[in-house]
Amino acid sequence: MARRSAADAAATRARILSAGRMQFATEGYSGAAARDIAADAGVTVGALFHHFGSKAGLFRAVFEEMIGELNDAAMAAFRAAKNNNPLDAMVTGMTTALGFAKMPDFHRIVTVDGPVVLGADEWRKIDSRMGLQTIVAGVRMLKASGIIEDLPTVPTAVLLMGAMNNAGFALARAEDGVDVDNLTKGFRRLVEGLAPRG
Repeated sequence: MARRSAADAAATRARILSAGRMQFATEGYSGAAARDIAADAGVTVGALFHHFGSKAGLFRAVFEEMIGELNDAAMAAFRAAKNNNPLDAMVTGMTTALGFAKMPDFHRIVTVDGPVVLGADEWRKIDSRMGLQTIVAGVRMLKASGIIEDLPTVPTAVLLMGAMNNAGFALARAEDGVDVDNLTKGFRRLVEGLAPRG
């Protein structure tokens, strides 16, 4: 019975997450009402608060889920390309990550509402916790392959992550002359600029 209760609770939580994601994407955080999210999930508002504490708690969980999806997709692309040139693998992972910036739900929840609802510091903390280790792995591979200098790993990864995040924001804002192809080429040149100097 306890096992079934745990499974039921997990299924309820997943339904609320899905409903919250849909409402936050279409209505924005401020326009999404807890009662509407609960109704879409087929639960009471009390159940929503039981699982997530508040609408803000639900938003944070949705945000973390979406950042996790981006990181998983980028890592999968990186691993799939790893047998080729390590730089190609890193660029492939970056291109995959940039694709998320063009998704309407990701744009609204992560790019627009995320920094406002969570605060800039918390936004960066979650983003770094989820994505920085992936970029650190890429930097280590580039260093081991001799493609870049033997620079300090974490600071180098932080700089590359900053470039990737800003590229994603520019893409999400549809800035003039900014597209995935140009950003990918620019990122490749940026990494190539870290090559050992003869």
